[in-house]
Amino acid sequence: MTTKMKKILTFILPLFILFGCEHSFNNPIDPDSEEILRTPTNLRIELGQNHEQFTIYWEDNTTYHEDFEISVKIDDGNYNVEAISHEPAYSVVVNSLDTTKNYTYMVRAMSNNKFSEFSEETFLDWRSIYPSVPNNLILRINSEDDATLSWEPNSDFTELYVIECKSGANPFNEVATTNQTSYRITNLNTFDQGTQYFFRVRAKFGSIITSAPTDIKTIAFNEYSYSKKHHFEMDAPITSIAFSNDDEHFAVGSFNGDVGAFSTTNGVLVWLQNHSASKIAKVIANPNLNNFASASDDGSIMLWDFMSVTNIWENVVALGESINDVCYNNSGSLIAATTNNQTTIFNNSNSNKIFDIEHSTDKDIKSIDINNDSHRLLLGLIDGGIEMWDIDNSNQLYNDKFGAGIINVVQFSPTIDNQFFAVSDSHVNNIQLWDNDDDDDFGPAQWTNTLGSLPINLARYNDNGNIIASASISRLGFFQSKTGINISTNLYVPIVNMKFIEDTKLLFVNENGGIKVMQAIGNNEILWENVTYLSQTTTSAVSSDNHFLAIGTNDGIIEVYEKMGWYIAN
Repeated sequence: MTTKMKKILTFILPLFILFGCEHSFNNPIDPDSEEILRTPTNLRIELGQNHEQFTIYWEDNTTYHEDFEISVKIDDGNYNVEAISHEPAYSVVVNSLDTTKNYTYMVRAMSNNKFSEFSEETFLDWRSIYPSVPNNLILRINSEDDATLSWEPNSDFTELYVIECKSGANPFNEVATTNQTSYRITNLNTFDQGTQYFFRVRAKFGSIITSAPTDIKTIAFNEYSYSKKHHFEMDAPITSIAFSNDDEHFAVGSFNGDVGAFSTTNGVLVWLQNHSASKIAKVIANPNLNNFASASDDGSIMLWDFMSVTNIWENVVALGESINDVCYNNSGSLIAATTNNQTTIFNNSNSNKIFDIEHSTDKDIKSIDINNDSHRLLLGLIDGGIEMWDIDNSNQLYNDKFGAGIINVVQFSPTIDNQFFAVSDSHVNNIQLWDNDDDDDFGPAQWTNTLGSLPINLARYNDNGNIIASASISRLGFFQSKTGINISTNLYVPIVNMKFIEDTKLLFVNENGGIKVMQAIGNNEILWENVTYLSQTTTSAVSSDNHFLAIGTNDGIIEVYEKMGWYIAN
């Protein structure tokens, strides 16, 4: 081979090796061929349709990897590996987690024991999974056998509400679910009367239930409890209320002269009429017939039917001036009314006068009562005098002077003939009792007692006639009717009305709308009291069977309470 040929081969051979023989050498390194693990990004949590699970998603930023490592930390703890996923997603069942703890997640790519950097953190927000706790849980007793729970929704995710109940110290258990915002408890008659019951409500979406419930409402059994049944509003202050003899209706008188009849059972205003341009001093129901009388400050008296707006009779000029007190006899056949200087007894059927007393100006009348057999009329005078009259022959049987104060209340005993008491607003000798056992002429009062040093405004016999309850503007006291012994005394704000609902159980309403049932003897235990109050209570009435209580206020509100047995304890 010539020298020239050698030189040519020396030049061409490297070029051939380089360009003409593809398997004779290795390719240079390609950066994409190496397993470079890039950090996952856009880490996020998305809920499943029914909120029973959630999924963590991320962006896979590298082609060459084997798996992803998911790590989680609980609250402020350390991160721990939770799972390995081959796909850029990882699902978690919500019910497998503790809803009282916070969960934070991070992800990194992995291959052949090599790892990328960790992604940014993302955390589980329980608010996005659970529907919010319902608002304003209210419990109301409807009758002796059922109650209603109601609440306000607080979440767009809520599908159902779970009602939970527990008795005594037992744990809460689910008792019902509903898609409404109220639930009626219709089996109170199966509850143990010696146990308190607690209710709460949770919101539910699919199988997910709020971790926090509503406030807890408690009911318990108390045979003396009353629950609000109806609410009415009138245009003027309420001055007087009276229940019909069958307790199906009650009458209302107002400051602007309006008179109305309401249904006790369904809360309907049956009728409303104007009696006069003056204040209605008193409405009083006939104890035997389904009608009532209204007496106005202009001296007029009208008789009305509860069921319809029928004015049975009216006696517009009967007394001529403001009426201080009105009462029926036990049979409902007579109505007695008194003004400052006149006392008149009407025949209930036709308004005819059957008894009339003209008083001198220094013997104005404040209070009246008729005895059980309807033969005697008892009067309490503004100057502190006591008078008893024979209705049959218009003769005065007895008179006495009881201090210098106004006689606010006189009452015959419901069980003992010829026994009565009177209370005065003078600062001495507040209460006296007269008892004529042998039916001869009455002598001096059998006993005298006081209730502190303040005027007495109210007083009542119990049904057995053996206890008298009396109230001043700040005290409530109980006296034995035979002896005058002060059984017990307690401090209270002014009492608007009171009635014995059992021999030793007194129901009374305070000036601020508070309602209480008290044990009259012993330690004056409060057997029940309401937890909401009306301001400026002006009048109240209790039905004949003690099942209903109506309260009127100075701003025209009337509320009716029903004796339930079950009561709301919080």
